[in-house]
Amino acid sequence: MLSFFRKSKGKAKSEEPDKEIPSSPSLRNLESDEGELAVDLYHDKNDLFVRSAIAGIKPEDLEISIENDIIAISGERKEPKEENVEYLSRECYFGRFSRRIISPFEIDGSRAKATMKDGILIIRIPKIERSKVKLEVKDNSRMGE
Repeated sequence: MLSFFRKSKGKAKSEEPDKEIPSSPSLRNLESDEGELAVDLYHDKNDLFVRSAIAGIKPEDLEISIENDIIAISGERKEPKEENVEYLSRECYFGRFSRRIISPFEIDGSRAKATMKDGILIIRIPKIERSKVKLEVKDNSRMGE
């Protein structure tokens, strides 16, 4: 099970034994004190999707930007103010977090939409469909005959 923030780099375990799912391409700042947001990256014919469980974050505390093929998500999970308590265990992450993901496709960031429901952020980004040009190959070996 993966937590709100990735604790280890590399690959996530699959539900199938001995199968791992590669992490999405990202730009990581290994020297940062920020938490790294765990994301799922998937696509269909028309769109690329970025999904992240970000419970406890208000939409106004998130910043999402898309520049060329880089999707950047950042924000802050604010610690609740509690008085007269003593923690027995402390595993929840509070503070700044970010994640930068390199899209494997050409995307149109100007048409992207972000929604959040029940603590799940979903960013839908349309893919750019480039038309393919088929070239005819001409036989030039007969030139000069």
